[in-house]
Amino acid sequence: MESNDLYSIYFIPYIILVITVLIPIPTAVVFDWFRTKWTKILLEDRMREKESLFLSFVCLDYDWKGFINMEKWLRLIGEIYKGINDIEKTMKVFETVDNKKIGYIDVE
Repeated sequence: MESNDLYSIYFIPYIILVITVLIPIPTAVVFDWFRTKWTKILLEDRMREKESLFLSFVCLDYDWKGFINMEKWLRLIGEIYKGINDIEKTMKVFETVDNKKIGYIDVE
């Protein structure tokens, strides 16, 4: 019976040491890999979003003036949402997008 007690005195601190020292290392490695992968995915998504928004703006600015005024905006929304003619909501959305409050939307 005494040899079992000696083994347990040796084995229990070993288990505690493994749990407290060795287990966090792989966890940290996996977490770091996940964080870098997630950051890369977020950056790629933001770049795609900016590119898509710029290309959409270029398509909407068919007369190459460099901006979209209220007339173009109302025509666009009218074409996209046929049958829904809520001009007040459309104007509120335009005012929200026009963050400079200059009456038109430009790329900057």
